[in-house]
Amino acid sequence: MSKLPTYGISFKNNLKLQTPSKIGGLKYSTKPKSSFSTKDEINRRINSSKNININDYVFIKTTNQKGTVRYIGETKFKTGIWVGVELDKRGVGKNNGTVMGVTYFKCPPLTGIFIPVTAVEKLSGDQGNDIVSEVSTISTKKLD
Repeated sequence: MSKLPTYGISFKNNLKLQTPSKIGGLKYSTKPKSSFSTKDEINRRINSSKNININDYVFIKTTNQKGTVRYIGETKFKTGIWVGVELDKRGVGKNNGTVMGVTYFKCPPLTGIFIPVTAVEKLSGDQGNDIVSEVSTISTKKLD
């Protein structure tokens, strides 16, 4: 039996197929990372940037609107921490708390809006009460 000439690359008979996670001694995770964080991590990130909670009365800096917080957390439609707000005025929002088939909260049509947590400012109890008392005063004022 004649031996074949060996040129170029030679192979060992007992080669093992190595996964990319073990090549070069480095270990890489081959598991896909989740786009959602744990509830504790979300709460920590929210509380570290803002002290906003569900049912807080807020001012939305980007739209100059006010409303009540109905949702805080991550969404499937965009990354980051989002605040779902039920606006005071009906018909000026973008949704009813449902976006792309996922319901995050419920409110009347075109009354809900999602805003990045950085664009929402919590109003103190006094600021919210002032607005309510102004409306009450106006609505109970006698017209001449």
